[in-house]
Amino acid sequence: MKKIELDFDRYDRTLISLSGRKFGEKTYNDQVAPYIEKQEKVTLVFPNKIEVVASSFVQGLFYKELEEIGLNSVKSKFTIESKVNGFVQNFWGSLD
Repeated sequence: MKKIELDFDRYDRTLISLSGRKFGEKTYNDQVAPYIEKQEKVTLVFPNKIEVVASSFVQGLFYKELEEIGLNSVKSKFTIESKVNGFVQNFWGSLD
C-alpha cells in the first residue's frame, strides 16, 4: 500500500479547509497521480490543521479515478487518514 502525505502549505500555510474542484484536481495531478500505480491501494494522509473538505474538492481530487473506475472502486482503492474528529466520515459523505 502506498502512503501519501498531502502538503497544502505549498499553496497557502493558513488553510484549514479545502474547497473547489479545480484545487482538488490540482492536488491530484501534483501530489497523487505521479506517485501511484493504477491498481495499488493508496492512503492519503491529510495534515492535522485541515479540518474540513468541501464536496467540490473531493470530487476534483478523485475526478480521474471516478471516471475510470467508479465510486465503489475509488472507496476500495483509497483510504483517507486524518486525526481530526469526523474528518474521514465527512470526507466520504461528501461523495454520497
